[in-house]
Amino acid sequence: MTTQRDRSLTGENGGDERIPHIHIREVPVDEIPAWAVRLRAERRNRCWSQKEMAKRLADAADGHVRAHMPTRESLTRMLRDWEAGRYRPRDPYPQLYARAFDIAEAKLFDEAPDISSLPRWELDLPPISGVAARYVTPELVGYFKDQLLIHYRADALLGPRHLVGPVSAQFASIIELASSAEPELRRELFRLAAAYAAFVGWLYQDAGSTERAFSWLSTNLEMAHRAHDVHMVSHALTNRAMLSADLGDATAVIDLTEAALVDFLVGNACRTPNYLLIQRATCYTRLGLTQQSSALWEEIIPAMPATSRRDIGVFRARQAVALAVTEPEQAADVAAEALQIAQETGSARLIRELAGLRSRMTLWADSSVGRDLAEKLADLT
Repeated sequence: MTTQRDRSLTGENGGDERIPHIHIREVPVDEIPAWAVRLRAERRNRCWSQKEMAKRLADAADGHVRAHMPTRESLTRMLRDWEAGRYRPRDPYPQLYARAFDIAEAKLFDEAPDISSLPRWELDLPPISGVAARYVTPELVGYFKDQLLIHYRADALLGPRHLVGPVSAQFASIIELASSAEPELRRELFRLAAAYAAFVGWLYQDAGSTERAFSWLSTNLEMAHRAHDVHMVSHALTNRAMLSADLGDATAVIDLTEAALVDFLVGNACRTPNYLLIQRATCYTRLGLTQQSSALWEEIIPAMPATSRRDIGVFRARQAVALAVTEPEQAADVAAEALQIAQETGSARLIRELAGLRSRMTLWADSSVGRDLAEKLADLT
């Protein structure tokens, strides 16, 4: 006998391929619930198709549950309904999603982004309730855009540790405002939230906290989806690819870059000038193509603004890594500038690049230049 639990496996509206979908409840894009956006974002973040997602859900089930699940085609249709916000998954699908994504079920199906753990300042003010949408004015968008530009400039001078708190607190404020804004303004606020989340992710990445960077860049991707902005989705995927590049995960870099290209060719990949040249020079460096990479770095670095000091340090470190194979003296000269910037800024990203230089310079461990540079690098790390 089929139980109620067994019937629930076929979806909120039946879902079984034997039962036709007669009335499809279309949800306006501005009313798609946060959990539905999150399901789609997490799937796309892993470069899984809906068919692949259906397979992952089935794989996450135990034998008894799997035996009562609908066919793969029916489950794929149910996935479309869930991601469109037409129906909320019923047991056991929330648990299967949590297993497939390796994310807590409560976090995955919350109605709003989890901002409870973000650093912010609490003021001793009475709570405000029942704020009407008319109080969220378009002028706020311009205000937060201006603030973000100021944060960008401050980052070049201060580094990440001074900015994580203020920027993440403003992100939380934008999310709160978006919840009571009119649909068109809400999309603008989610675009801003995506930009703020990307920036906080970058700050944590530069500070060496990759776990928090990963979390914020996942939020960046979710906000881009909620803004219904293909350009920003591409940007978010590119940000994740760059984090994966820092972690040496080549497969993830390729997968995420391909996903970004599907959404929007190249996209607004980065605020850094000469972005494509930088990526080319980095690839040449990691391939050991000394002459080609060094020539590109000499083209890129002098053109960079003085305020991009940490980026200059990172690129000098990469140039030194390339030169270390055949030109140890020149590598040491170039590394000196990177070392000075690392000491001034404490950038974990730059220190990690210099650690790569130390391993390359072991080729010259018996030379005076090799010993001198190794001593300086040891003092830094």
